[in-house]
Order: sequence, then structure tokens, then C-alpha cells
Amino acid sequence: EISKLLPIQMASARGFDPVGGTMPMPVVSDFAFPKAPPTVLERMEAGANSALMMSSGVIRPLAKLFLLSTFLEDAVRMATQWDTQVNHINTEWGSEEYVGTVFVWCNLIFQVLPSFMILINGVIKIPTSIIIASLATLVVVVLAQSVAYHVLWNVEFFFRNLAVIGALCLVGAEAVDPEPTKGGLLDRDVSAQEDDAEVADVLRLSGRLLVVLMFVTLTKFDTVARIITELIGMLLLALLVIGYKTRLSAVTLFVLLMIENLTLNDFFMHDPDDHMHDYKKFNFFQALTVTGGLMMLVALGPGAVSLDGEDKKNL
Repeated sequence: EISKLLPIQMASARGFDPVGGTMPMPVVSDFAFPKAPPTVLERMEAGANSALMMSSGVIRPLAKLFLLSTFLEDAVRMATQWDTQVNHINTEWGSEEYVGTVFVWCNLIFQVLPSFMILINGVIKIPTSIIIASLATLVVVVLAQSVAYHVLWNVEFFFRNLAVIGALCLVGAEAVDPEPTKGGLLDRDVSAQEDDAEVADVLRLSGRLLVVLMFVTLTKFDTVARIITELIGMLLLALLVIGYKTRLSAVTLFVLLMIENLTLNDFFMHDPDDHMHDYKKFNFFQALTVTGGLMMLVALGPGAVSLDGEDKKNL
């Protein structure tokens, strides 16, 4: 008799009434949904993140070096072509000799000192206010050179200068909020301690929007292969702007920009006396600055004003 009652007792324990026919309530353990395999995009992103985490110690210093390369190269050019630069400024403006001399001296000093401060920050703790002042000085140098050389309203130079300023914004974001983990522009309850996170979010958003302008100046649709490359680049730029899959997009754009920079701005293939040597060399280092901005974006993440948000760990 006991053996006959045992199935009934077990059914009752699971909520089934053998008399009334009540069905048992399902429990979570009764279900086992198989986990969907990762997509190709997810696998690529995971691989990129793994590689980036392993090289996280060198990403930021290398990003800063790339980012400041155009200013350091220009300072070297000022020092090695002193008379040429002074004469060019005096000729462009019809000014006295001392005007060109003062301009070249200011360019040299106000590019080297701020760049040096930014580069050693991290090795030596530099106050954030000094870093911000250094970045502001470099922005003024970019604008002053555009006016002095009469290229402010040249569309190509204008876009490239904005891209360089965008890259500097990303260095500013790193200086203001070097370890972004919480807080930000979209938080509803923002305390005074999170003001830096808000500023960093604005700078990262500005940087994302401006660095894409460098790619606009390089866009060409002259061959089928180039058209395909440009279409892929435009998709990646759109992802970068909205902040979706930002790190994967930034890494891919970094590779594409490096290839295009070495191909289009091959100054090393020209004789130093050729005027194309200086022209391509200038463009090469400006593009290298933007690659540094992309590396900094990879290290910091896109910020709260993005689809990725703050869910990605910074490097």
C-alpha cells in the first residue's frame, strides 16, 4: 500500500492534485535555454578587447606621442628652417623682420613646452590645470598658424585642423577623468565630485565628432577598391559618432588611416628639396595626430553620451 501512495505524495509535493487534476507550477530549473553562440562582430570585439587589455600599458603613452607628433615635427621644422619661416611670414604679411622672428619663436616655444608637459604627465604627476592650459595653448597655435599662413578658410586645412583639435579634446578628457568608471553627463543625480566626469564626457563627445573630419579630407572614389574601402570607412565613422562598438570601430579606423597616411602622404619618397616633401610631411604628421586621438579613444571608451555608454572598462 505504501508503494501505491508514494507516486501520489510526490505529485502532490510538486503541486499536482491527483483528484482535482491541478497542473504543477513550472520552476526555473525545469527550463534550460541554450546560449546563443557569439556573432562574428562579438567575436571580433572580444578579440580586439583582449589584445588591447594586454597592451594597455603602452596605449596611452603611444597615443600621446602620436597625438603630439605634428607639433613636435613643426617645432623641429621651425628650428631647422628658421630663415625660410621668418621670410615667409614677413612676405605673407608685408611686415618688418622682427614680426616673423617673434612669430617663429612663439611657435617654437608654445609647441615644445606644452607637448613636453603632456608627454611627461603620468611619469610625473602634473596638475590638471597645467595640462588643460597646455592643451589650450596648442589649440591657439593651430588657429594662429591657420591665420598666419592664410589657410584658415581652406576647407581641407580647416577640417584637418578641427580634427587635430578633436584629438586634443581626447587628451583633455584623459587629463580631467583618467579612470572613467561612473558618473557622467547623463546621470540624473550628479554630485559635485562627478563634475569632472561631465566635462570628460563633453570632451570625449567633441573628440569623437571632430576626429572624423580627417577622414573626410582623405575620401576619394577613384577606383572600385577605393570605393569599397571608403564605404566601409563611412560605416565605421557613423558607428564612432554614435558611440556604438566604439573600440572596435576606432581600432579598425586606426589601421585604415595608417595605411592611407603611408600611401597618400609618402613624403619619404620625395627629395627634401621637392616642395611636395614638406607638403606631404605636414599632412602625414597631422594624420598621425588623429591616429593618436583614436588610440586615446580606445583607451578611454566613448563616454556616457554614446550607445556603448560606460559599460566598457577603460584601459
